[in-house]
Amino acid sequence: MEKTINKIIEYTFNKTYIIGKSRNSKVKLLDIIAFIAISLIGFLIRKQFFLFESNDYLGFLNNWVEHFRVEGFRGIADGLYDYTPTYMYGLYLVSIFPIKRILGIKLISVTFDYILALTMGAIVISECSDKKTKDLGNGLLPYGFVLLMPTVISNSSMWGQCDAIYTSFILLTILFIIKNKSDIAMLMYGIAFCLKLQSIFFMPVLILLWLCKRINLKSFLYIPMIYFISIIPAWIAGRPLSELLMIYFKQAKSGSLLTLKWPNVYYLLGEDMFVEMYGKAAIWFTFGVLFIVFFFLLKICYKIGISDKLLVSISLLCVMLVTYFLPFMHERYGFIADILCVLYAINYRNKFYVPILHIGISFLAYTRYYTKGLQEQIVPMEVLAVLLLLLIADVGYTLYKQLNELEGSKENDKLT
Repeated sequence: MEKTINKIIEYTFNKTYIIGKSRNSKVKLLDIIAFIAISLIGFLIRKQFFLFESNDYLGFLNNWVEHFRVEGFRGIADGLYDYTPTYMYGLYLVSIFPIKRILGIKLISVTFDYILALTMGAIVISECSDKKTKDLGNGLLPYGFVLLMPTVISNSSMWGQCDAIYTSFILLTILFIIKNKSDIAMLMYGIAFCLKLQSIFFMPVLILLWLCKRINLKSFLYIPMIYFISIIPAWIAGRPLSELLMIYFKQAKSGSLLTLKWPNVYYLLGEDMFVEMYGKAAIWFTFGVLFIVFFFLLKICYKIGISDKLLVSISLLCVMLVTYFLPFMHERYGFIADILCVLYAINYRNKFYVPILHIGISFLAYTRYYTKGLQEQIVPMEVLAVLLLLLIADVGYTLYKQLNELEGSKENDKLT
């Protein structure tokens, strides 16, 4: 019996499958078993939250699906929602299928949790693909980490939000940039853009990549093209084209607070202080901060190029800066940075604390939403705002050192 068990264990550890037409990818049986186990555990965790009704579900999502159930596809034309129509098409499908409404809504987002995790794994495999044969097992750890992240689990299965959907396409954008397929990358970003305005947080990175000649200018045409294609069904349903084209402009209107439970600089200044004046000034201030940072990056990156590791560091810093200084940020808007932190820590193993702290800060912000801000915060938001600022400084300083080292190495190569 013991010999049989040992043989099974040995077989599991050593059995390797070569896959793909080009036979350049391999995967161990042990990794396959682990992949199935992690995927199942991830789903079982999410299953516990499927019936939880968040305020967004009760106040918006449920009402939208009910409206589509009564009105049919013509209901897409009504302006009762402030999203772009792309996500509404998914909710319309929920309204016509014989499935419990809350389950249908959450299963859409949960599906993209897995796509998000798979894409993270694919990026890591691509970064480790200097050998002729790719070991698919290299993507297992990042896949599992993303799938078990508390903010990812909470956002989709408990809250019922769709941040995993557009973030999946932003991560796919990064994947195809790494693969030097700029057209497909921008196609992916175009899909992200037609899903959520928050995808704009990543736009400065794309502009920098274009200026450093890693993305073609013509590839940017995919963004308006995909957006226009996405609104055609709603236009056919009867919603005026002018309204469909102006949805994001309406979304960008000022809020009643400078920050909505996201621990950024406005918790230090006072989230309800001089909202009208501070709000408009803060938008321009954020542009100013980004301009200074990216002017410095451009001066160096134009000479040395943007490697895959630099791409991740720059992307993370950009998203963190935008959400920290831009006003009217919701607690969910740190979601992209949560994901990028994982990729960042994989590239810089000594920075393991960055995702731990950032994800922890995000999740504590989520608790403010679930308790409607009534329960006393475990860690005051002002403290979280300071921690987040220190994290930004840490990521920025690491990037600064990295750029100086690369620039120095480039200069030495020229001299020799």
